[in-house]
Amino acid sequence: MSLTKQITSLTKHIASLTKHVISLNKHVTSLTKHIMSLTKHIMSLNKHIMSPTKHITSLTKHIM
Repeated sequence: MSLTKQITSLTKHIASLTKHVISLNKHVTSLTKHIMSLTKHIMSLNKHIMSPTKHITSLTKHIM
């Protein structure tokens, strides 16, 4: 196998690898966005849960 063919083959492999890395990067970015969005929803949900809990605690103090 000539050196030129080896270099061409190597270049093709690198190009293919680069495409895979870019594709993987897109998936990771997308996944990160979903995780961040999910985290926001969980935090929001936590606030909603905490709010009635505070009211109940406050109400309990008044009753006592």
